[in-house]
Amino acid sequence: MNKILLLLIIISGFLVIFYANSEIFSRKTLINVFHKEFAIGAIVANKTISNLIDNENVIQNHEEKHNEGVFKRYQKSNGNEIGAINGSYRVRRNHTIGHARKVPYNSRNNDYNIFVIYTKENYQLQKKFELFSKSLLKYTTVKVHLHIITDSKSETTAEELLKEQIRRYHKSIYYTLYYVHDCAEKITDIVHAMMPFFSSNPGSYYSDALFYLSLGLHRIVDPKMSRGILIDCDVVFRTDVRFLFEEFSKFSSDNLFGLAPELTPVYRHILYRFRANYPQTNFGSPYYSSAYLLHNNLINSNSVNGGFNRESIRMLSKHKHKHIKHGYPGLNSGVVLMNFDGIRSSKLYAEALKETYVTKLANKYLFKGHLGDQDFYTLLGYEFPSLIYRLDCVWNRQLCTWWKDHGYSNVFDTYFHCEGKIKIYHGNCNTRVPE
Repeated sequence: MNKILLLLIIISGFLVIFYANSEIFSRKTLINVFHKEFAIGAIVANKTISNLIDNENVIQNHEEKHNEGVFKRYQKSNGNEIGAINGSYRVRRNHTIGHARKVPYNSRNNDYNIFVIYTKENYQLQKKFELFSKSLLKYTTVKVHLHIITDSKSETTAEELLKEQIRRYHKSIYYTLYYVHDCAEKITDIVHAMMPFFSSNPGSYYSDALFYLSLGLHRIVDPKMSRGILIDCDVVFRTDVRFLFEEFSKFSSDNLFGLAPELTPVYRHILYRFRANYPQTNFGSPYYSSAYLLHNNLINSNSVNGGFNRESIRMLSKHKHKHIKHGYPGLNSGVVLMNFDGIRSSKLYAEALKETYVTKLANKYLFKGHLGDQDFYTLLGYEFPSLIYRLDCVWNRQLCTWWKDHGYSNVFDTYFHCEGKIKIYHGNCNTRVPE
């Protein structure tokens, strides 16, 4: 045993002497190797950025090193920092890390603009954003431009979560960060017009501003941007987002927005006074009238009249496996397609955003909601149906069942029904998305 121990000590001594006299492990050699690799990475990164801004009227201002690569700050020829375009967002650095490119909007990059709000981060929000970015990158076959509306405390986590999924799926995307306070300043008039009718907590300005951001997003984004989609970060994709962008091709010349129907009786509840005054209205009624309701109505009707007639049997057979589009349950703003060009040029929409008109519209329908922009879209879509493209529910399959346990269990399923293969799940009210 002692001989073995002595042998190990002798071997260790030889290794120490070899390490001390060897050039291979010298600190100078290691640093040179590191610098060589670092320089190669810098050349690749700089070449990629140069391609991104090719033919742009920009000049290089200075370089700054960072522990994940080399970043460059660029300026316009007029000396204004690129990140200050429109004063809406602040991109302090343009860089390439993996396949994520943090850049100001450039219409020549692509037209797949996706907006998501990530502010006031907590563990639950982190998990939602992680699932959102994971599913987006997993299925996409196009290079999207992700526009993240955030705050100074949340932006780092948002970038880290995004980079993690980029590395996982080896996808390339562009992304831009917008600070929520800068965005809120652009829509102060909209917020003040909407708050009295569509807010449950009118005391906190910036909290309220988040709920109305989509209504004035056309003021915040680059004027050259023609379209975009705002998506809640509690959604999970089950297909390529490219197909969602193809829905824009179905817009009529009048369509400004695209939204799917609300799949709960929330507006049946909010509109209870209006529906009491106008019992024949379809405002607040389910989008589909289900087959079993039709079946029950026919049975009740014919039992009173002494039995089934031929027409009743024909109707039952025709609708045995179908659902009929029927009412207007309201709209859900978890997924909002926005035709920015149309919105900017619409005098009707500009008028509808004014405080006097919002007040008039809310009073007409005896409306007092709490869901922010969604409430306004719901009223706007009922008053001016041509402004809203009706997105199929499979693009916003809401999962919240809160109203089923709060007074509407007898009608809930008629609202909750959605036919077709689900393309986007919306885990609203913290509902778990199916695996």
